[in-house]
Amino acid sequence: MYSNILFLLILILPIPILVYDLRKGINPYRAVLEGAVLAGIGVAVVFIVAQMTGNSIGEEVDKTIESMAKILANNDQMAKATGLTDANRADRIAAYESLYSKGAQILPSVLLIASIIVSYIEGLILSHVIRINKVSVNPMPHLRELTLPKNTIMGWFVIFIASWIMKVMGAGSGDMILANVNTLFEFTFALQGMSLLLLVSHLKKVPKAIPIIVLVVLWLTSIGQSLMFITGILDLIIDLRKRVSAR
Repeated sequence: MYSNILFLLILILPIPILVYDLRKGINPYRAVLEGAVLAGIGVAVVFIVAQMTGNSIGEEVDKTIESMAKILANNDQMAKATGLTDANRADRIAAYESLYSKGAQILPSVLLIASIIVSYIEGLILSHVIRINKVSVNPMPHLRELTLPKNTIMGWFVIFIASWIMKVMGAGSGDMILANVNTLFEFTFALQGMSLLLLVSHLKKVPKAIPIIVLVVLWLTSIGQSLMFITGILDLIIDLRKRVSAR
């Protein structure tokens, strides 16, 4: 039940603020961020209401994880891929539940990232639709034009350290907070790295399909994500974008 509500909120809530901001000539990236924040607030409200009514989303997620773990425990191919071939069914279930529980821990940050992606896609569509109706609007910039403020590094560093201190001090939700902050931290700078890769591909006149395929492959591997993260950090620190564009 909650999954459908969260999906609809992420899909619908950014639209009105995107339309308003784009028609008012506000920076498109700011419009996307505000749309994502509104969706994030809506998601947070659902979590709070669910908790207050005694129908915790966490409990629903736990039940889903338990069901999935039991199904996967019967799959020998999955057991082979995860090195659990010799494990009995109970051990397989426990291993899969542990694996999925770690993923469930970062659910809030995953939902926020989904809100940002959906808001950006909707911004692209809406800016085009608004222009068709002959209304003046700032076009949505290409992702290759995305450049985060340099103070983003310091801001995220402060947040990361604060969440790490909470974990070390044994705060009740310290582990969860740090995991979510870390996920958002990595996504932010990996996005900057992705932007740089798209810019280089554009300047080198590489066919559009190639960088998209490369980015998909990178996102699907931990090494690829780390490379984009490091590239994004370096881009902000030593302005790789400017060096590439000058050549």
